[in-house]
Amino acid sequence: MRKNNLRIQQDDTGNLKLLRDGQKMMIYTLLASLIINSTLRRDPDEVLYFLSIFVAIVAVMGVLKVGKGLALETWQKVLAALAMFIPGVSIIVMIVLNVKATRILRFAGYEVGFFGVKD
Repeated sequence: MRKNNLRIQQDDTGNLKLLRDGQKMMIYTLLASLIINSTLRRDPDEVLYFLSIFVAIVAVMGVLKVGKGLALETWQKVLAALAMFIPGVSIIVMIVLNVKATRILRFAGYEVGFFGVKD
């Protein structure tokens, strides 16, 4: 954690923007996937399957942004991105990355709520 803080202080604006944007993407895709999956169980529909794939791709983009903002190694970002396609594991990865991003954003002076940084 300390190593990431030192890296982020060197380039505050870019990394913090990546953390803010990526965190919001992850939070909204997590909520969208929960709604889509609960709907799919009741009424399987082709449109919902395509929508769930789209949500997974957006989640990957959010994870990659947060990973870059946290200054993670390339292999860590790839592993986290691949985890977005594994049910259960994706939620754990998003929660861990979200907690790390929240700590750094709060340390930088941002007010972080349930849906990420408050605008």
